[in-house]
Amino acid sequence: MVASLFYFAYANGGGNIVETQQQLFSIIYVSLTMFLAHSASQALNMAEDAEMDRSTPHKQNRPIPSGVVSEEEARSLAWILSAFALGRAFMVNWRFGVFVTVLLFMGIFYNLAPIRAKARIISIPWQAVARGLLVFPTVWAAYGDPFAVEAWALGVFLFFYVLAFQNSADIIDRHVDEEYGIKTFIVVFGVGTTITIASVSVAMMILTLSVSIVTGILPVRLGWLMVVIPPCLYMLYKMGTRPYEVSETTGNHPVWLWYYGGLVTIITVPLLIEVLA
Repeated sequence: MVASLFYFAYANGGGNIVETQQQLFSIIYVSLTMFLAHSASQALNMAEDAEMDRSTPHKQNRPIPSGVVSEEEARSLAWILSAFALGRAFMVNWRFGVFVTVLLFMGIFYNLAPIRAKARIISIPWQAVARGLLVFPTVWAAYGDPFAVEAWALGVFLFFYVLAFQNSADIIDRHVDEEYGIKTFIVVFGVGTTITIASVSVAMMILTLSVSIVTGILPVRLGWLMVVIPPCLYMLYKMGTRPYEVSETTGNHPVWLWYYGGLVTIITVPLLIEVLA
């Protein structure tokens, strides 16, 4: 929803974000559609990883290990939500429908054979594409041109962010992931090399934003996205100096919560820039 508001603020030159009631309805409709698609992927992920989650102490409060729903109920819910999301997406327009189809494909086959991306070395890049690269182009597809170069520039910036710090959720799970054949960067390369990959990814974030602004792809004012870099450096420091620390609040590495805060920041800062500029 925030990304949708940014689209209209950007398109309107920072003026009235939502000019008509129809635009507001479209934003709510598109946001709920993405909510359903993401929910479908999460439900399927929990269904397919149920046995693994039962073996993971900090995941006992998830719906399946805690006995709230069964694996088959979760799978059924995933397919029902997928159907609703697809139908709604193509009712917006065919371009948005195609992008949601691609995102659902990535969410489903992240978990299911014959691809089961999480069991391959492509697991983290796969997530970085779905949760980073395609976010802004999908929003643009709902309301305008999905091939607008600025949408993809922002997508590449977000891709490298997810590539860098999605790994923070995998540190505590490294032993269980290895036992069940899940090939995260942590499992395959170890913590040290994963932090090196994250450091290079942060450098690529800086390079992507700098080149985009210098070449005129993005306006200079979006250089404020650099505010996310200091937290990135802090996350690298925490992962490097205390890689096995566990937060009592989240049951995961402390960087995991910072990572999600950064995701929100990268979506919200462009909106604030357009509104306040």
